[in-house]
Amino acid sequence: MKKPTIKAWFKIAVVAALTLTGAISSQSQILWDNPVTISGTPDIDLNGTIVKAYNIGERYDVTFPDIYFADFQTNTVDNYLSITSPASIGQASSFDNGSWKGAPPYQAPFDTLDSSDYGFLFRGGIYAQANQPLTVTLSNLTPGVEYQVQVWINDSRNYGNTRNAILSSAGGMDSAPVNYNQGSTNTLGNYIIGTFVANSTGIEIFNISSSAGGQINALVLSVIPEPSAWLLSVSGLVILAGCSLFKHKKISA
Repeated sequence: MKKPTIKAWFKIAVVAALTLTGAISSQSQILWDNPVTISGTPDIDLNGTIVKAYNIGERYDVTFPDIYFADFQTNTVDNYLSITSPASIGQASSFDNGSWKGAPPYQAPFDTLDSSDYGFLFRGGIYAQANQPLTVTLSNLTPGVEYQVQVWINDSRNYGNTRNAILSSAGGMDSAPVNYNQGSTNTLGNYIIGTFVANSTGIEIFNISSSAGGQINALVLSVIPEPSAWLLSVSGLVILAGCSLFKHKKISA
């Protein structure tokens, strides 16, 4: 079998780099980190530029020094976010099990948080009825730009059994189980972070599924440094390396 020449390998490397760049821009698959237990305001990831943040299922905004959470209810019409379900969706302000108070003393588990306003994010939420999933749609995204979405899910009520949610995107990657109810009071749920590159439609969709029905309490959408920058750098290095090897081979010959 004829072995590929340096020139052939160079062509393969260039095509592979260009293909990789195009694939990442078109797949629009959300890559989920591992869920983390809610603990305090340092949970809020300020990586990149905030597009918009939402206090979901509540009628009140929440303001922090570095970020503003706008209220989002079942009837809210928004440029970036919509939440739907095959079943009816509802909202409640009881996911804190009565723990959240506007002023001290706070009750467990909200007494462990460093901010009353942060706890307020987890009192309300939107949920799907009839054990159906929630569908979260992010719109008006810029194609080719990398985004980060941070989602909080919490239910501090006592149901006697744990409740986990799975977040899944059209790209096919499911998250690890997001533990948002541990079957007893005095517990807090999880948050999870996902990253993706917006496709040509400017729309990203993911589902939140649970045996008790999908639920969401808060969400932050951010723009982070585009992967195209480092991909182009890698592609450039591959091309330069190929050119160098080809030139060296030609001179040696």
